[in-house]
Amino acid sequence: MSALTTKRTAKVVPKIATNIQGKNPVGVTAANTNPVTIGGVDGDNKIKGFSCEEDPEGLGVQRVTIAAYPYFSLANEVNKAVTAATDILTTDYTATESGISVLMISTNTAGILSLEVDSVVGQLNGGTNLDIGKWYAFDVPVVEDSLYNLQFSVSATLQIKWFLGGVGNA
Repeated sequence: MSALTTKRTAKVVPKIATNIQGKNPVGVTAANTNPVTIGGVDGDNKIKGFSCEEDPEGLGVQRVTIAAYPYFSLANEVNKAVTAATDILTTDYTATESGISVLMISTNTAGILSLEVDSVVGQLNGGTNLDIGKWYAFDVPVVEDSLYNLQFSVSATLQIKWFLGGVGNA
């Protein structure tokens, strides 16, 4: 599990009461006398990790709970020497849950980055070269039980940070 965490802020006026528990997930509860909408959802539980209760204690207060889940590291490669058009990760990552991952990558040699999903390879960044010394970030959906790996079109040294998780991404 990575030390990276996510922080989501809900502006709730006039009063906010928070309760943070040191467990996974971390629950944050905000109480408010005004209706609250988070992520376009008001009072229903359509978004995983969010819940909204109408006046649970009969005090004229609405309670919104936001569950913040930790990030899980899929890959953390520093100065990874890669060979052109071969799998970058030593073993394929097998997704244990579905969600949105973030892939961050930097290279010392211009080249095209490809994503391999269940043995099907497709190019990222519109099939154009990644520039030397720049960080690129890609949102990559992952599906439970699918296999993932990366390839680079030329031999290079890469910096890779790839993680899954965050609010509503349990």
